[in-house]
Amino acid sequence: MVVRMIMLTCTTCGSKVKCHEKALHHVLDGKAHCPRCHSTLHAGDGTMGWETDDAAHGQTVYMSAGSLLRIKSTRGIAVASFTTSELREADEVRELERHLTSLLDEHGFRFIVLNFDGVAFMSSGVLTVLVQFRLRVREAGGEMALSDIPHDIRNVFKITHMQDLFLIHRGEDQAFKALSKIMQAGQAH
Repeated sequence: MVVRMIMLTCTTCGSKVKCHEKALHHVLDGKAHCPRCHSTLHAGDGTMGWETDDAAHGQTVYMSAGSLLRIKSTRGIAVASFTTSELREADEVRELERHLTSLLDEHGFRFIVLNFDGVAFMSSGVLTVLVQFRLRVREAGGEMALSDIPHDIRNVFKITHMQDLFLIHRGEDQAFKALSKIMQAGQAH
């Protein structure tokens, strides 16, 4: 069994604090404290919230309290996974758009995998956000891939003919490898 540990940096004293990945909700709830200075470890400010280093996998994780997405990055590719099973409300669609835009504009990711594992329902507004975001990513010289799309949602992509607009892969690893190849080919030119 692999135990994933997250390295946090205390914003008060600068100490590195190891945190078990399953205990991150304590940080988000303001219930975690620095063992050195005893100050509360905060989620922080900013569009994507706070940033941690995943010591076990060399990845960076971006999350914020109540966030719709959990973001990890490896070798310049962001992998975004949904933290909710349903995207119904207009405010959720706006928040999704804000988080995706932040990946591109604030964090500089041009290659992005969006993992739909666990998503049971999404409104048509999500499709609009995805199409618009993909155009922005392509304009920035990047690419976006979708992975782990459940059968019912995959049918929505087929019915609307949007499966032709996106790189769709069965698994996150496949999508990541496809974007890695595209990224490397672009760097070779």
